[in-house]
Amino acid sequence: MTKLLSCLFMIAIITSVCLPITSKADELTSGTGNKLITACNDDNYNAHNSSWENCVGFAGGVYVGVIFGSLVTIDVVKKGISVKDSENYFQIIFPVCIPDGATFEQLALVVSKYLHDHPERLNEPSSGLVIQAAEQAWPCPKPTK
Repeated sequence: MTKLLSCLFMIAIITSVCLPITSKADELTSGTGNKLITACNDDNYNAHNSSWENCVGFAGGVYVGVIFGSLVTIDVVKKGISVKDSENYFQIIFPVCIPDGATFEQLALVVSKYLHDHPERLNEPSSGLVIQAAEQAWPCPKPTK
């Protein structure tokens, strides 16, 4: 668990350092889906320009941040739990099972599709929309007893 937390912390640091420091990036972190969709659209994806990179960085940063925050919360609340139990707690907090090999760019594509499919939600906070997109695309299977 400690190694996993350290790894996720390093990913969060690397992601934040690699995220271009521009006003567009700032708009995404404090904005709504209306701002996010301007970066996460087909034109920017096809051009692989800085707006698309902001989309990828933002989506990846939200995902890593939620994982890191959830795992820290689990660790604080339940010291000494097993890895399997921590995975179960994590799936309750963040019910997303992104498949092995998925990339932040793939997550950004999922976010882009979600935003285009749900224009009625574009007034909502951008970070919440990233989480909703991931939950819809990669829901965790229901536990069997």
